[in-house]
Amino acid sequence: MFSRFRDAGKRLATWGVRRRVGAFAPHIPRSFRPSAFPICALPKGCGRCENGGSGFRYAHRPEERSRLWKARHSCYHANLAMHPDWSSVGTDACVPISALVDCIAETEADIRESGLYAPIVGHVGDGNLHLGIIYDDADRTARGKAEALAERVALRAIRMGGTCTGEHGVGLRRIGQIEVEHGEAIDLMRDIKRALDPAGIMNPGKMLRM
Repeated sequence: MFSRFRDAGKRLATWGVRRRVGAFAPHIPRSFRPSAFPICALPKGCGRCENGGSGFRYAHRPEERSRLWKARHSCYHANLAMHPDWSSVGTDACVPISALVDCIAETEADIRESGLYAPIVGHVGDGNLHLGIIYDDADRTARGKAEALAERVALRAIRMGGTCTGEHGVGLRRIGQIEVEHGEAIDLMRDIKRALDPAGIMNPGKMLRM
């Protein structure tokens, strides 16, 4: 298992993902179809300015795209490689593109204040960013701190006009968050759920508090 973590970290390093303060610096894969030229031109300037941009890579052929996305898919194991015996809590915040910079900046400040290890990755074509919050199970307060950080990230995304779940779904953990996000519309969702599943046998207890 540790070799998998180590190899994941090596793959990220191959693509220029940097480490800082015990965590990987934000690394943002993006999928898009229009011409890459305007986007290609941006990081070259950013790399020379205070924003610290570190490069841009793109691919056209499926095998090349798969190779690029391998770094994103390796992030979970790379996070745990920093502390192989620790556990992880993930987030799935998604905000409008116009709010993405502010969301990441506030989240980075939140991570520093929390004292937790929480690398940020994302696929920002849809404004989606993920934290891989890792914590020491031996510390009885650590999971609570990790869950609290994840909750703040979700509520921050909602406050900025986004959603608590960009792709992973509500499940159990985000039931309270989805109520904040949709407000009174939750009652309509419950009515639809009761109409379609009067016996309550379809995924009981998930997504909606009935």
